[in-house]
Amino acid sequence: MKTYTHDDLVNMAAKWLRARGCAIVITEMSGGWGIDEIPDAIGWNGESTMLIECKASRQDFLSDSKKPFRSSIGMGTFRYYLAPEGVAYHFELPLRWGLLEFKNKHNHPKIIKEASMQPVKNWLGEMSILCSALRRIGGLREEGISVKVYQWSTKNTATLGIKREEES
Repeated sequence: MKTYTHDDLVNMAAKWLRARGCAIVITEMSGGWGIDEIPDAIGWNGESTMLIECKASRQDFLSDSKKPFRSSIGMGTFRYYLAPEGVAYHFELPLRWGLLEFKNKHNHPKIIKEASMQPVKNWLGEMSILCSALRRIGGLREEGISVKVYQWSTKNTATLGIKREEES
């Protein structure tokens, strides 16, 4: 059986989230500001968020359960583990978590257990990650970014206005 790296699994998680309708997908980004949780992949689909934690080894999966936000208020309206076959089992998952199993790079992850909606989640952590992403994108431009126009046109495409210093 092929060995998958954590990076392989994170890339697969991002593709899976996009295929499930997540318009925004962020991988392995800290929200900063005292937020301890760093999701391997998190996606926003407009109505909810989906978090995926990737585990390449059994030991990594078992040690993950010791993190406080796995059994309490963590990010994600729906939460999943993504792991190669045999790394995690559905009966070992935290309450309401789902399991995606991956056998090879040519297949999509198979849903072993569907996640259930979490009754509460870490809204501040999710917002911090979104703000961190915008801050990083803005940092790539001398003039930063400013959302000036946001309107839906056809087929869910949006326009983003970039504010230039001379327009200030």
